[in-house]
Amino acid sequence: MRKNLTCKKLIIFISSSNKINTIYQINTKVFKDVKRIMSSEFSNLLPSVFVPMIGLVAPAVFIVLIGRFITATE
Repeated sequence: MRKNLTCKKLIIFISSSNKINTIYQINTKVFKDVKRIMSSEFSNLLPSVFVPMIGLVAPAVFIVLIGRFITATE
């Protein structure tokens, strides 16, 4: 009975370790694929497009949601 408990603990530890390694391997693979597909001109353009868009859209969505919350409570 004691031997089975030790094996279960060991399997849980190995499973946790494999999960972390799998996530890391998937992320590096995706990064390599994106780097291969995108040209350098397009990848240089992305921050200049997405940063201002997020800077404008995020406050607008926040203001709309707060405005709806305020009008709902009145």
